[in-house]
Amino acid sequence: MSSKKRLKGKVNTGVTYYQGSNFNYYKVPAVDKCSFNISEYSFPAAEFIHQALRNPK
Repeated sequence: MSSKKRLKGKVNTGVTYYQGSNFNYYKVPAVDKCSFNISEYSFPAAEFIHQALRNPK
């Protein structure tokens, strides 16, 4: 199977994707697996959003 077919439906938007734009990126060191527990990042991510809304650039 070609690499293009394996990548169907995926969007590569890491930190470098947003460089040079007016976009603040909150990076979560997540692994794309069903077993990865992302819930531990919920509060820090919400706090990041809250701070951004309180202090817009």
